This record gives sequence, structure tokens and C-alpha cells, in this order.
Amino acid sequence: MATDVGAAVEQVVLLGADGKPSGVADKTQVHGADTPLHLAFSVYIFDDRDRVLMTRRALSKPTWPGVWTNSCCGHPAPEEAIEDAVRRRVKHELGFELTDVHSLLPDFGYRAVDDSGVVENEFCPVFWARVPGVAPEPKLNADEVATWAWTDLRAVIAIAAVSPFLLSPWAVLQLEQMVPTHELTPTLDSPEQHESASRHGELSPLTSFAENVLDVVHRIPAGKVLTYTDVAEYVGEGGSRAVSGVLERHGHLVPWWRVVRPDGMPSEGREAEAVLQYHSEGTPLTQSGHQVDLETGRWRG
Repeated sequence: MATDVGAAVEQVVLLGADGKPSGVADKTQVHGADTPLHLAFSVYIFDDRDRVLMTRRALSKPTWPGVWTNSCCGHPAPEEAIEDAVRRRVKHELGFELTDVHSLLPDFGYRAVDDSGVVENEFCPVFWARVPGVAPEPKLNADEVATWAWTDLRAVIAIAAVSPFLLSPWAVLQLEQMVPTHELTPTLDSPEQHESASRHGELSPLTSFAENVLDVVHRIPAGKVLTYTDVAEYVGEGGSRAVSGVLERHGHLVPWWRVVRPDGMPSEGREAEAVLQYHSEGTPLTQSGHQVDLETGRWRG
């Protein structure tokens, strides 16, 4: 039976072992510890300079919150053409009207388990698409996307190879199968490709030191912090300034607010944003209300 894609209850298409539709289920009910195989899609959106749009999942998402991933993901409704679903979901999450949609990895599928124990089990064809202009700014649906970055596809492929923990598991697997010489990136070697990707932060190849810093910061649990010096000691090289430099450039990839100055103050100029995160995560603060109590809030590893 056809489903109204605008209905309040979103349904997904269940698949049998042969990959053919075998039923439908409510999206809110289908994901759990034993998620059945179902139909989904992923899309990578490119601008007029062949830069790809990467998005960071909203912190409120029940699975993989705050993780960087491809431009958009979703589920076709029962009897909805998958290309129509791609266009619908991109409009819903990013506000873009796509000019082109093309198949990229038609047979992609994966299974992954979130830290919460929820399983994703999807047959997930991958598409690439176009939007007009150079690094156009999306109109974000805050329930779905926290932030975004236009960047070089090669940089993202490099990050997936050396620092897969920074990306969603499906994006890592997809990027392993993508090569920069694909027809979707005909001008990838143009000088413009090496400009800064966006004001929201740049995804660029990482040095081994930067990779190690981001790995440590990624592992700091919610409600805890380290100082810049602590991170340098964990890494075993560099110092507080070097760690600060990495987070200034790549902090958008990790929970940067969990690294503080020696007095427990967050990064200068981002205090208000950090304090909101501290309240959300239950990080212990001093009586000032904007300074982490390092006595109880410091992560001991």
C-alpha cells in the first residue's frame, strides 16, 4: 500500500534475503538491537567547483550523534521512487533543490552498530548530485544537521583512510569505493579546489600529530575534559600550543569543548557555545558557571 511521504509516521521498506521488498515498518520502531534489512540511500552533493558537501549529524540524533558524514541519508517510502526520495530528503534536511541525481554505488549495503547498541542494517544505494553555485549555504533542519562543510573529495577520502573514527561507518565504507578520478569530479585538479572549503571548518588531510590529537579528544567522555597540556601528554609529543593549533583547524570534527585551558576555561571566543555543551553533558562547573571544575571534571583516562 502506498504511503503518504508527508505523513507523521514515516515508514521504511523491509527487504528479504533476496533484496526484494518484503513488507513495511515504522521508522521509529524498526531500529534496535536486531534491525531487519531495509532500504535506504546516501547522497554526495557537489557544487560547481566539484567540492563535496559533508554534514555533521545533529547532536539530538539517536544514533551516531554529532558524527560527520556524507551530504544526506534517508529512506524511500513504500512505492516511492528512490530518486524522488533523494530529492525529497535533501530538500527537508538542507533546503536544496537538486539539479542532477546520478547513481554512484548502486549495490552498496552495510551493517553497523552504534555505541548505544542500535544496529543499522541497510541496502543503501549511493548517489551523487549537483546544486548550482559555489559552496552555496544550506538551510539546515536543526533536528537533522548540526553544521556543514564544502571540501575536496580527496581530503575526505584521505580522512576516511587514516582517521575513520571521525566519520560515520557507512561513509567510511562508501569512500573506500570512491576514487577522485570518477566522472563526477571532472575538475578536481583545478587550483580553486585547494581554497578553504567553508567558513564552518575545513576537512583537509591530517598530519600524524593532528590525527593523534583528534583521537584523544574523540575519546574524552561526555561530562569530562582535558587541558591542552593533558592532551599533549597523552599524545606524547608537542605541547599545549600545538594542540590548540590542531583544534583551531580541525576542532569541528571532535567535541572541542572538552579541551580547556589550565584554569578550566574553554576556548577563547567560544565560551557561550562551550557552556551550553557543558550543561547538556552534565560537566561539573565552578560557582562562576562558565568554568569547568577540574578537580571533579578532569578525565583520568
